[in-house]
Amino acid sequence: MDALDAKKVIVLWDKYGMSDCIREHRIRVSAIAIEISKLFIIKGKKINVDLVKYGALLHDIAKIQEINGSDEEHNILGRDLLKKEGFFDIAKICEEHYLNYLNQNISIESFIVNLADKLVNPDGYVILKDRFKRFYDRYPEYKETFDRTYDIFEKEFKKLFKTEENYLKITKDLNKKLDFSNKGFIELINEI
Repeated sequence: MDALDAKKVIVLWDKYGMSDCIREHRIRVSAIAIEISKLFIIKGKKINVDLVKYGALLHDIAKIQEINGSDEEHNILGRDLLKKEGFFDIAKICEEHYLNYLNQNISIESFIVNLADKLVNPDGYVILKDRFKRFYDRYPEYKETFDRTYDIFEKEFKKLFKTEENYLKITKDLNKKLDFSNKGFIELINEI
């Protein structure tokens, strides 16, 4: 895996104009992705947890460029930016985290980042059905794709967490750990 650490992540975030809101989202996604990785590992799966962590932290690296009117989707822009920066493994996760949910050939690490991303709204952790409600409201033209995607993620969610209560306990613990008001981004990244 490409050598990354918290300081390099911050440099990339700064370079590509990431707002604090998007940074907080990424940290939350990374934290829950690591928890999902642990659950997969318990079930005997081999997971590159560092790849998951940094893939989650950088999966929206080109979100601002997309918002500012790029013709490309942020997953493709992000892939290209990360390749240019020399982070090829992370570039693959960035590419696969968006609108490739139904591709069965994505890596387990990409799947984990993808699922984790669906469990985080801009303002915090959510249950899967609430996150998808937001997708349905914003993009009704993709309802059929969202339905199939939701079914895939819900099946894995139930296998991993067993119950919503188990998931909510994990997110409650993560919320305590991720104190954005008293900790800097580097400290938070190092803690997850």
